[in-house]
Amino acid sequence: MVSHDIYAALAAILHPMPPTPPREEFSSDADYEFYMEGHQAHLEMVARDREQTAEELQISAEELGEDPVLRALAQQRAIKEEAEAKIRMLIAYAREFTVPRPYTLSVLANAAGFKSPSGVRTSYDLRTAADVADRTGLKPRNWQADDNASTDS
Repeated sequence: MVSHDIYAALAAILHPMPPTPPREEFSSDADYEFYMEGHQAHLEMVARDREQTAEELQISAEELGEDPVLRALAQQRAIKEEAEAKIRMLIAYAREFTVPRPYTLSVLANAAGFKSPSGVRTSYDLRTAADVADRTGLKPRNWQADDNASTDS
């Protein structure tokens, strides 16, 4: 059995408190005070997020019988999958929608954290490009070329 507040522990993992930089890192008292006002607001926001997350995990455990660790892991997996989908869409945009030419595979691989440029080429498909087109209202370069060819005839 857990001997501590598992909900608070999970919330602390999911919402870490930002570190407070030492005063010496600032060139003036005014800079430090200005930074600390924003930093304090950020700390308060993280504290609220922790409280809300702990409460949600506790409710899901008590009312739905869900394991809070497994629920937190599943939520983070969903966030990761959403981020990966957005990365694929950004790559599709960079390769298919930018003019006059696409971004290079090596530049995109480096920015997206791929081990090699070849992974960029296979990271998205026509459906992903169509999703980008739907979201942006843009046409991929190859579709634009097809439109131009049909109007030139």
